[in-house]
Amino acid sequence: MTDKKMTKREVLNYMLEKYSSDEIVVSYGTHELELLDKKNSSKGATKVQIENGKVMEVIYNELKALDRAVTVSDLMENSEVIKNYALEDGTPLRNQKISALLKKLVESKKVIRTEDKKKAYFSVAE
Repeated sequence: MTDKKMTKREVLNYMLEKYSSDEIVVSYGTHELELLDKKNSSKGATKVQIENGKVMEVIYNELKALDRAVTVSDLMENSEVIKNYALEDGTPLRNQKISALLKKLVESKKVIRTEDKKKAYFSVAE
């Protein structure tokens, strides 16, 4: 037997099922479920996620322009756009941020990651 915790939605559905004859419990449960639905529907991309999307597009375009497999440091050195790119808060684009965003691009299969002698190289997927 697993000791899985019930979610709030599961508890409310259980309450509605067990106490369907009690009008107060039913009105409370349906109201709470409506609030949960409203909360879940209002979730959108955060400001940082939107900015990361823009930066990933810039990185992808620069990889495409270089047209060869490069390391993160090569990408930073050979691309004037990335070298001079500043985030919305004014900080320059750092290699840790580029690395993290490249990982997302690899997961989305837009970029290919290859390793040679423990060094990661990135190129645009064909």
